[in-house]
Amino acid sequence: FQHLLFLADYDVKNNDNITALAATYVVPLNIYSKKYQRLSQLPAGATIAIPNDATNQGRALLVLQEAGLLKLRGNGSALSTPADVIA
Repeated sequence: FQHLLFLADYDVKNNDNITALAATYVVPLNIYSKKYQRLSQLPAGATIAIPNDATNQGRALLVLQEAGLLKLRGNGSALSTPADVIA
C-alpha cells in the first residue's frame, strides 16, 4: 500500500483488517506542468488535476494549500476533499 491512510481507506472499503508490519517513507507529492515554469505564472481560475482516490486527494489538496493556490476549510487535513476548498 502507498501509505497508512491508503491502507486504512482500503480496510474500510473492503471490510478488511490488514495491519502494517513495518514503516517506509512517503514519497513527496509535487506539482508539475508542461506549460508553466513557476507557480506565479498560473492564471487565476486555472484548472489543476488531483488524484481521484480519497487518500491521495487529501495529500494533493494540502500541497496546493501550502503552495498558496487554494484554502481549505479548517486549514485542511489528509482527509480533505474538493468540497473542503473555500478559496
